[in-house]
Amino acid sequence: MSKITDARRHTVHMIGNSHIDPVWRWRWQEGYATVHSTFKAIVERLRETDDFIFVRGGAQGHAWIEEADPALFREIRRFVRQGRWIIVNGWWEQPDCNMPSGESFARHALYGQRYFKEKFGVIATVGYNVDSFGHNAGLPQLLLQSGMKYYVFMRPGPGEIERELPAEVFWWEGADGSLVLTARIPLNYAFEGDVEGFRDHIRKCRDAVPARLGHSMAFYGVGNHGGGPTKRAIAAIRQLDADPNEPRVIFSHPQRFFEAIRTKSAALPLVKGEFQYHSAGCFTSQSEIKRLNRRAEYALIAAEKYATMAHALTGQPVRRGEFERGWRRVLFNQHHDTLPGTSLMEAYEDARAELHEAIAIAEREQNAAIHAVARDVDTTGDGPPVLVFNPHATTVRAPIEVQFNFMPRGQLVDADGRPVPFQFIRATTLLKDGRIVFEAEVPPLGYQCYTFDWQTPRPEIAGATADGNVLENRHWRLEIDPKTGDIARLYDRDARREVFRGAANQAIVVEDKFDTWGHAMRGFDATLGAFDKAKVSVLERGPVRATLRVERRYGRSTLRQDVSLCHEARQIDVRCFVDWHEQFESLKLAFPVDVTEPRATFEQAYAVVQRPGDGHETVMQRWVDVTGFDEAAGEALGLAILNNGKYGCDVRGATIRITALRGCPYCWHHPHQPEKGERYYFMDQGPQEFVLSLLPHTGGWQAAGVPLAAAVLNEPLVYEFQYPKAGRRPKRAEGLRVEPPGVALAALKLAEDSDALIARLYEATGKATKATLSFGGWRFTRSLRAGEVQTLKIDLKRRKVQRTNLIESQELSIAAGRKWGRK
Repeated sequence: MSKITDARRHTVHMIGNSHIDPVWRWRWQEGYATVHSTFKAIVERLRETDDFIFVRGGAQGHAWIEEADPALFREIRRFVRQGRWIIVNGWWEQPDCNMPSGESFARHALYGQRYFKEKFGVIATVGYNVDSFGHNAGLPQLLLQSGMKYYVFMRPGPGEIERELPAEVFWWEGADGSLVLTARIPLNYAFEGDVEGFRDHIRKCRDAVPARLGHSMAFYGVGNHGGGPTKRAIAAIRQLDADPNEPRVIFSHPQRFFEAIRTKSAALPLVKGEFQYHSAGCFTSQSEIKRLNRRAEYALIAAEKYATMAHALTGQPVRRGEFERGWRRVLFNQHHDTLPGTSLMEAYEDARAELHEAIAIAEREQNAAIHAVARDVDTTGDGPPVLVFNPHATTVRAPIEVQFNFMPRGQLVDADGRPVPFQFIRATTLLKDGRIVFEAEVPPLGYQCYTFDWQTPRPEIAGATADGNVLENRHWRLEIDPKTGDIARLYDRDARREVFRGAANQAIVVEDKFDTWGHAMRGFDATLGAFDKAKVSVLERGPVRATLRVERRYGRSTLRQDVSLCHEARQIDVRCFVDWHEQFESLKLAFPVDVTEPRATFEQAYAVVQRPGDGHETVMQRWVDVTGFDEAAGEALGLAILNNGKYGCDVRGATIRITALRGCPYCWHHPHQPEKGERYYFMDQGPQEFVLSLLPHTGGWQAAGVPLAAAVLNEPLVYEFQYPKAGRRPKRAEGLRVEPPGVALAALKLAEDSDALIARLYEATGKATKATLSFGGWRFTRSLRAGEVQTLKIDLKRRKVQRTNLIESQELSIAAGRKWGRK
């Protein structure tokens, strides 16, 4: 066989694209204009040629064009129909792929794929996140369940990935066993050059894949701030394709490449788990926007649950358009330079406003929903009733704070008239208002009405105690070091053991001279000092809760922590208020767990992963856990730390360190270095607030109910004021119940195209199980694999249940796909 023939046996698929960051070193308004100018240029290239193909992903940019230039949008639709404008990435935007919740990824698919189907008549089959900084282990399942069986990414690249890939094309197996045929871009998504430059680029891309595949991809086109393939690039590709000594080069798209290698893919290697770490500093940079993202996500999730239950119970309309508008705001701001904190300072003014808009939408819809139920509830009693609602599909007992515009009196009673201990806590006004805390117990997706019996005095009941620097209840004795403010001791009375090996809750300040991304960063290892000079005081004590306030200083910064213990609780809450004024320094909170053979487990987006305790800066979602062996007790023991808006942490051995904030400049990208004498804008300066909850446990984190506890922290009980009145609804009622508690009702919404309910279940403990759902006397069961996400379409009128997918479309044969093609 001749040399020329050998060269032409390999086909390089030329992927014309233009990566556009809608926000980065510019605000979204500039990104809007860049999308418009780039799309106009691409349409010109398409008009000029018969074979050039352009690849574009993400619904947001297309929606901008629909709004800004309807005539251009119509031309794009024409080229989509011709198969020359190829839609990839059926998500709303190209997001960060570590920090959005699992449900956020589901909504990227729901709103993105449905937009493409409605506007262009297509469903994307290729997941496409070429600039995102890492990729979590839950993605394969989420991709498959939204119609995307192929995946393309670029970062982390060779040399920065935690474990080197066996090949640039492989099968990716997610945490639940789902498989996606995946390719990593070998060089870059953006390339522009002359013929000789393209010749070298094409050869390198050819050599990056096994020769037996006979196909490879080469990406080209001006990117980052738009532009796309140029006339010169298109001419160079044509010239090289005419050269018999070069591989065959064709204008193509990723799906065509994957389909070309499909018959040879069985021998490709299998890669399991996640892909990390391109830039570990992103897990903490710009902590305010991360906290708002978390709050907006779960505010929308909870509000949709309440709205759906109100619709099922009362016929109250669900305003789908409002929820979609709120979700679109969240999804856009999960862009891979916004949520990671790597954009310029002004961009965060826009992100802050949009996330607050999403939160406001959720709060309005939630109020309308719970009021629709509350208006018919029997709230008779002596004093003002308080209805407490639960967004979870299992019974929840948790403390709730309620503030009145008067001073309550008498005894608080539940729906059965049984007394419920409560205590007065400090009101947030200077008037004579009453604020109380009590532990409410509320049935699944239901409510309970609490009222005051004015005739019966509030009984004196012993609860958790706070005395000096010690907190105690029947489970714990917690001691604060009066000099440092650290937790000097946490003694488990039940297991008769010390939870910590040395001081815990140490507020450690570390040197942070890494850029905003944290490029090439392994971890924060250089300790500069710690918060100390502590002042410890008793803030609360009573029948419900005891709290110690710990105040300490470092440099120009202050840290106040309210450490709380409820009467019967096994969970210790640490509410943190930081006023930070340090630069090139960051704050970590350290908790050394007293176990041997520790295993570190981290929550991801609808997934759980274990990682080595090597001190590497890494990412979590709502919780991180270290479980090991206690030699004295002869059993497994551990500690989970829950949070309501933090993502960065590290685990070294058995010590968990939560990264609270970073004091680094905005949008600083190496190799640039700060210049002496120049003034820069620094992130995380000033006050912020967050909560860490400590959940020590005997046995594994699964039995301790860690996922549910983290869910309750992020989706707390809420209350609704009413006036005493008779009503047709009982004082306590449940809605939808899901058992066992290890199966989360991750979402409950109204279907996009009908009056059916959409219930999304997630098996959160890593064990296959049967889930039972109950509503209004109707019960049915579903089998779930370990870690499976399952979406159900429930017709309440006909009592019919149907499996569906993330985009609620029966067109997708791969709706329940798993190991669909590696034969």
